Amino acid sequence: MAKAVIYARYSDRGQREESIEDQVRVCTEAAEAAGDEVVRVYADRAASGTTTDHRPAFAQLLADSEDARWERVYVYKVDRFARNRYDSAISRNKLKRNGVRVVSATEGINDGPDGILMEAVLEGMAEYYSAQLSQNVRRGMHGNALKCRHNGVRVYGYRHAVDGTFEVDEEQARVVRMAFEAYASGSSMTEVVEALAPYRTIAGRPWRLQTVSRMLRNEKYVGVYQFDDVRIEGGMPAIVDEGTFARVQERLSSPSHRRKGRDPMAYPLSGKLFDAEGNRYVGSSARGARGGEYRYYRSDAGVRAFPCAEVEDAVVRAVAALFRTDDVIEDVCRAVLDSQEEDLADELLAMDSTRRRIEAIRAERRRLVMLGAQTDDQADIAARLNELSDESRALEASLDEMARSVPLFDRDHIEFWARNVLSQQRPETVLSLVDRVVMEDGLDELRIEFVFGSQQAYHADKPTGDGTL
Repeated sequence: MAKAVIYARYSDRGQREESIEDQVRVCTEAAEAAGDEVVRVYADRAASGTTTDHRPAFAQLLADSEDARWERVYVYKVDRFARNRYDSAISRNKLKRNGVRVVSATEGINDGPDGILMEAVLEGMAEYYSAQLSQNVRRGMHGNALKCRHNGVRVYGYRHAVDGTFEVDEEQARVVRMAFEAYASGSSMTEVVEALAPYRTIAGRPWRLQTVSRMLRNEKYVGVYQFDDVRIEGGMPAIVDEGTFARVQERLSSPSHRRKGRDPMAYPLSGKLFDAEGNRYVGSSARGARGGEYRYYRSDAGVRAFPCAEVEDAVVRAVAALFRTDDVIEDVCRAVLDSQEEDLADELLAMDSTRRRIEAIRAERRRLVMLGAQTDDQADIAARLNELSDESRALEASLDEMARSVPLFDRDHIEFWARNVLSQQRPETVLSLVDRVVMEDGLDELRIEFVFGSQQAYHADKPTGDGTL
């Protein structure tokens, strides 16, 4: 006999879904039939399954699984667990690490390869169903985009106009022009960030290299409206003139350490590789006697050269090994979470605005119901209630869509990626995370700095063939 818990969820959207009590009853019966003892029930009422956010009981279940004495989680259906395959994979992986298995009480999913395939299919269907709910809302947002409306998105330098479009915020626009003109005139990205120190981003935070870099690449500032797959030149007022914007893009696309005409991915460590004396290594090639091409990283000082494949293989294996250490994992998690908070500020504000409108509709419906009990004008009130109901359903579907499309990663998501996914990425993806490599003793000892925290260096001895240090 195994000890088990039940997880039940009910999203109160007027859909014909099983109640919490029915789910618990069916799961209890399934557990008893399997000879398992149910020791606790976790239940989220009126909670969307699109993401694991905003489901306190589910979050508590995951936390309790770390030191729980139960081995199974019974759910009525797979879609009660999650309607998003990514969240489902992360949550299941966490439960699996804690020795807990998810069991569907009604879908008869067996263990083994067939069961894994069936589980994936069911999760995919649940995600498809969730996506279908917001189809009409997406169509409406696409229609807004064709009219160059903001759709709740905020952009530094602009404010939302009464008609739903963007208009220039002159106070912020002055900061935007300052940044573009400084970089176009030859200032470094770091110098631009320092110049913006007295100002704050749209989220009220200090400017960083990443946020300035994104701003300098944003075509909206020359009047190009973009939303999803809609792109309309002249669709919004320009803040920066096209000449300045073009000079900035030219500098951004032609870093000083790259040679003209060279594919940067052919030498992904070119300009990032140094020896202990500070000599920089850049990509170089030579032709052999039989016409073959040999690629090297050669020192600017002309002292030494290393075959590209040998260097890149050593760095890839060292990075993969470092990403299994707690210090690096902690830095990765902190950097990604900080960046996410900045990057998704607009989306999170739009979601908050949608939630406030839903609450306002509920209050308006309650007021109309009370008014209807006091007057004879039932027809008009009923019509208005129906309009509010339709708007509420559309907004809830829109909220689901935003939650599904916004990649809100928590620490478990990031750690899962770093420990389990990174090692399976292509070498060029891994090397793109590297900002600087110092060969302190040739390839036998490396000091690696990453793009997410260049102030921190990580030492690695020469990695072995199995990727360990």
